[in-house]
Amino acid sequence: MSTRANVVIKDEHSSLWFYRHSDGYPECTAVSLIEFLSKHTKGSYRPNVGQSAGWLVIQGHKEYDSETTGWKVGAYEPTTGRHGDIEYLYVCDLDKMSITIYSSSWDGVPEPGKFTVNGDKMLGVISVNRTGYTLSNKRLRKIINNSADQFFSDHVAILHIGGNNDS
Repeated sequence: MSTRANVVIKDEHSSLWFYRHSDGYPECTAVSLIEFLSKHTKGSYRPNVGQSAGWLVIQGHKEYDSETTGWKVGAYEPTTGRHGDIEYLYVCDLDKMSITIYSSSWDGVPEPGKFTVNGDKMLGVISVNRTGYTLSNKRLRKIINNSADQFFSDHVAILHIGGNNDS
């Protein structure tokens, strides 16, 4: 069975939802979103929801090796809200240049203006800057480091891994 996820791209003014039908686990999706935010920190993308969301769709298309598989354009599909079958929720904050990762409880619909529901568990926060990323805790480092290290060793000269909270 596929690992499904929702991704929310947000700034101080608005937010957009995306659905990822497969490979929604952090080792894949978080690394993809680190790449997405790293382009913002370098000035390649504008840090507002309206202009950057299209780039996420294009990045998802590239993840499918530019091949369309029937009706799918790529890994990230625009959607109207939270899906009931997700295992992970990723909130990409363009103002903070961070990704907050939650494991999903599949329990209900978020209140207006909210992204999470009761039972969702925050796994950690990834902060992205011009030279790399910082993971908020050891558990998240174990999940993501190998995949993200490969991306950054291919694309960035310096990698920062650390954080204050080692819980």
